[in-house]
Amino acid sequence: MLDQKQTVQYVATSCYLVVAAILFACLFCDGNLARLVILRRGYIVAALIATAAGYIGFFHLLPGSDIFLANDRVSATFKDPNVYGPFLIFPSPASID
Repeated sequence: MLDQKQTVQYVATSCYLVVAAILFACLFCDGNLARLVILRRGYIVAALIATAAGYIGFFHLLPGSDIFLANDRVSATFKDPNVYGPFLIFPSPASID
């Protein structure tokens, strides 16, 4: 099965997710809230960057900005607009205290 590209990609993605899950479990196992604050701030910065890319693509502010669109919908730095939207829920102003 290793000669099929999709199989190799699926296994590699699964291994990456396992390593990431273990990494996050090790980082946050002691319950240190300072680490969670840092993670939250990083998430918000990533959301701001994705939003800026979405605006650039939607309003065609730069040449070649169509890479941030998928079927005339904003996908920003994501492949799929259906993933981009839920990504923005956590850092929305209603969830920031």
